[in-house]
Amino acid sequence: MKKFILVLIALLTLFSFSACNSSKPSDGGNGGGNEPAEVKWPTTPVSLIVAAKAGGGNDLTARALLEGLADYGNFGVVNNTDGAGAVAFEQVKSTDPKLVNNLLYYNSGIYTAYWTGVTDINPIEDLTPIFTMTNTSTSYYLIVPKNSPFNTLEDLVNFAKEHPGELKCGANIGDLAHTYIGSAQKILGIDWSYASTGSDADRIGLIMGNNLDVTAINAVQLQQYYDADEVKVLCCIHNRSALVNEKLGAVPTLEELGYENVPLLISHVVFGPKDMDEAVARKINEIFNDVTSREGFIKTMAEMTATYESAGDLEACRAAMEADFNTFGEVCKELGLSK
Repeated sequence: MKKFILVLIALLTLFSFSACNSSKPSDGGNGGGNEPAEVKWPTTPVSLIVAAKAGGGNDLTARALLEGLADYGNFGVVNNTDGAGAVAFEQVKSTDPKLVNNLLYYNSGIYTAYWTGVTDINPIEDLTPIFTMTNTSTSYYLIVPKNSPFNTLEDLVNFAKEHPGELKCGANIGDLAHTYIGSAQKILGIDWSYASTGSDADRIGLIMGNNLDVTAINAVQLQQYYDADEVKVLCCIHNRSALVNEKLGAVPTLEELGYENVPLLISHVVFGPKDMDEAVARKINEIFNDVTSREGFIKTMAEMTATYESAGDLEACRAAMEADFNTFGEVCKELGLSK
């Protein structure tokens, strides 16, 4: 009987010990219970690869992010415009998906670059979509040289209809601004010839040097030149920003002149390499959502006459990025720009 009791006590003790251990949540080896292991990123310095020149809207916005990003690690901006941005896309595509030490920071131009054949990299399939924010105050303006004979949009439209194809319009063929300019041309029902140019900053110089008859420039680049009366501004082709100064804000929109406004909005996007860890992608999305919601970033953007609105978490951003990709594909096809 004593042996039986001792054996029973031993069995009960063993059962109690096992039950206690089994009641503890498994930590998966991370010491954090059922919570997923903390994502450790970045583990190396990270470059925001900007497929645009220094001093432009993409570059300035990327650099405005650095102050907030510094709380998470060592971030820097690298400008790479080789191949109209195609080299920057390739650089991120080739990034080690385990390190993710390069991120593409650009705008919706990455979509038009694919659809127009500037690059074979399909950003939705060949990269990892992570974050997008829409510039809700994007404004593009149709401008002509200071000594141009056109003082109003009606002057330009009448000439273009009487002399189809004679006006030389500047556009960086196949990029985002080209879709704005091409859409405006279609809305106005006129025909002009295209001269291949660089960025908005390049086109400003060409207009001031009388090397172009007309082009479209974003408000950020344009405002200082218009304030100095160095160019004429005929109209805002879409989405007049409430943040521009009084002079530029007085320029009529296409809609106010009896046409439709160009319906496209610009988004700034972040992509990583394909096959990167989903947990890392989610963390990067959270980081950019945090940084872009900070007062300092919002204030800096307002000074640049820009306001941005994030699409949200990783899933929401991916849905928005795919929708934008398809929209620009339709526009490029409609304008005859598709590869």
